[in-house]
Amino acid sequence: MEVGVVETARRFDVEEPAPVPAFLDVAGVDRVEGPSQDTLDVLYFDTVALDLAARGMTLGHSTGGSDPGWQLKVPGGPGRKRELHAWRGLEDTVPAKLLDELRVHLRGHELVPVARITTLRSRLKLYAPDGTYLAGFADGTVSARTLYPVQSTDHWREWEVDPQQGGTDFLTGVEAVLAKAGARPSEHTPKLARAFGPSWPSARVPSTVIPRAEGPASDVVVSYLGEQIDLLIRLDPDVRGEVADALHQFRAATRRIRSVLETYRTLFDKGTIGSLASDLRWLARLLGRARDAEVLRDRIREAPVLRPRGLHGKSALQPVEKDLNASYDLGFGRALRALDSVRYYRMLDRLESFHENPSVTARASRPALEMTARIVNKAVNQLHVDHKAVRRSVLPKARSKALHRVRKDAKRLRHAAEAVASVHGGQAIRLVQAAETIQKILGEHQDSVMAQAVLRQRISERGLPKSTKRAYKKAIATEEHRAAAAEAKYKRVRKTPDGARLRTQDGC
Repeated sequence: MEVGVVETARRFDVEEPAPVPAFLDVAGVDRVEGPSQDTLDVLYFDTVALDLAARGMTLGHSTGGSDPGWQLKVPGGPGRKRELHAWRGLEDTVPAKLLDELRVHLRGHELVPVARITTLRSRLKLYAPDGTYLAGFADGTVSARTLYPVQSTDHWREWEVDPQQGGTDFLTGVEAVLAKAGARPSEHTPKLARAFGPSWPSARVPSTVIPRAEGPASDVVVSYLGEQIDLLIRLDPDVRGEVADALHQFRAATRRIRSVLETYRTLFDKGTIGSLASDLRWLARLLGRARDAEVLRDRIREAPVLRPRGLHGKSALQPVEKDLNASYDLGFGRALRALDSVRYYRMLDRLESFHENPSVTARASRPALEMTARIVNKAVNQLHVDHKAVRRSVLPKARSKALHRVRKDAKRLRHAAEAVASVHGGQAIRLVQAAETIQKILGEHQDSVMAQAVLRQRISERGLPKSTKRAYKKAIATEEHRAAAAEAKYKRVRKTPDGARLRTQDGC
């Protein structure tokens, strides 16, 4: 599958009698090659509700033309489309890789053929004096037949310019020549929209609120959550394709959304927040099984004493690595099943619905600067309480538990402050940085504790060679040292920097 091709073609409506313009009149054009003739036939697929169309996406299987096969077009920025190609595949069988791109949008709904569009094209190529290929031009006669959910036919003529290496001035000249010939920019993009006419769904445009310091507190939080929900949806195909670090980023986005919902829960309907938080916790827990195994596997691989050094070093690493690989595979399989579950798809529906139309409480309308500062500062206070609990902890087990609580609440504070940085600016950013520093240091501590647990479990096994047991003991000693170093570093940074609180409107 080819990914990342950006479609920049410009389409124009033109009446049947209009002659093809003389492109040699365009500044920079020295030679026009053609015409060449071809026929492009595309069978389009969507859900019965045209869900892909509502999201600005089209999926089709084409024959003829220069790019036969499966093609998926997704939004790639203002006026642009990103194209994904799968060159092979039968017309009635969507390639698995394209389906993985679409599942987060289909959400359990099946794809059906919705339209067939055939275009007879007369093509020209425009070249500069030095032989540079500036642009392609196509004069097309289009025949369209919609199949579902309505049946209709239509015919029209269109011109299309496909920029290659021509600059902005060149394209302006081409458009001027086309306009002079009677063409006008198409009102229907893609052409599938013209085929469906009034049956074409309205574009799904998520609500956008502009956070303001004196505006409603809920606007600030909802705006941030919208960004995180979009990120979650964008990362879904990468998780399915096992793209490097995608699982980590996806899980982190899931946690950020839940953390912010729970931290600012007093601004929104209690039942809605509780239900969403429950689903997000369920998803993060399933993702965590694979992610934790992945982190531990990579960490233990780095242990010098366990690296392959002859026969004994190799045997020390392999059993642990084998178990962690199996844990990752099992966890990742469960994560994939979760991503294809009704619960996950309905969660996405409800997250988008919440973003577009949040159920708010009376507190949500209070000024953002004041209300969000009070909430964030409560998280700061909780972190101070956690620091004191660590100081009081004497036994190693209790201390590790207290440090883990600090890490979790530092992460919660980081998310809370990050969500309102748009109105609190530098104060919030400094708080995010302070909390993130603590979180990362204690993340190292937690990873070390988990690695020690895995290695100690290995040592307890019967029949373990003495050399392997020695290697595990050395690795545990190394991890104990790393944990102690992380804790010492935490002690140096745990005091929240002066001024690392958010100020309310009255300066409190």
